[in-house]
Amino acid sequence: MNQVSTSKAPAAIGPYCQAVVHNGLVFTSGQVPLDPATGSVAGAPSNSRAARCARTSAPCWPLPVPAWTR
Repeated sequence: MNQVSTSKAPAAIGPYCQAVVHNGLVFTSGQVPLDPATGSVAGAPSNSRAARCARTSAPCWPLPVPAWTR
């Protein structure tokens, strides 16, 4: 099990890490749909919020970012 720490994603708060990689799976800590540039919550549709969470946590992933997050 490897902990992930990167300055390209929001810092973990408290005793948590940004993500953990174990057996080829990536487990990210609680993600919220905040736009890092403005601090505001992403748009109303749930798919917009899910995509924002994926883009924000993507630097923690050891694999290419999925196309649906772009």
